[in-house]
Amino acid sequence: MTDSARAHAPGWTGIQYSVFRAALAFATAHVCWVRLPLVEGPPWPLLALGLPGAIALALGWRDRAVATALLVLVGGLAAFVDGAPLVLPASDVLFTASLLFLHLFVPITPFGSWDARDRIDPRGDWVRPGWLDHVAWAWLALIHLERALGTFGIVPRGPETETLALPALAFAGIQLAALVALVLPRLRPFVWIALTLAHVGWITATGAAPGDGVLLLVHAFA
Repeated sequence: MTDSARAHAPGWTGIQYSVFRAALAFATAHVCWVRLPLVEGPPWPLLALGLPGAIALALGWRDRAVATALLVLVGGLAAFVDGAPLVLPASDVLFTASLLFLHLFVPITPFGSWDARDRIDPRGDWVRPGWLDHVAWAWLALIHLERALGTFGIVPRGPETETLALPALAFAGIQLAALVALVLPRLRPFVWIALTLAHVGWITATGAAPGDGVLLLVHAFA
């Protein structure tokens, strides 16, 4: 990629993505850590491997291979601990597994990763593919669509949507706007800001539900 093309490439820088990768590694470690007391026997050491694996992912050491192994742990073993396939796994498992899966399609060795430490040009040719933006936004819109439907009583909802009826409806309206932004990409920066601020405000008012922290990482990836 020429310097001119790189200068005009949209989206993430390598160091920004490395910071995100470290946050994803922390989320992965948390998923494994909170489920370790729930398992015993052979599954225990397998799930425990997620902790050193998360460190390797945070550092950017062979992160694609490591992310594949962590995806098996989170999307397989951790989901099984939650009751899969008969019971839908908790949100932190679903969101973390989805981000690990999307990470597999991100080019390797962004600036800030261990595997890029000897590169003469810190930037290299690293650019996150633009199509991932659309996939990530579609996933984000689907998540918030499901939550908005809960506010309207179409799917099961929590009691906070009753005690905070008007704020819940306003939040649901912003969540539905993510679907509009899916087909009108120019609206995404504005919807993203509103959606992220509303999500943080909702957490502040009602407390963080399981998976809400990882959902902010889905926001970041999108």
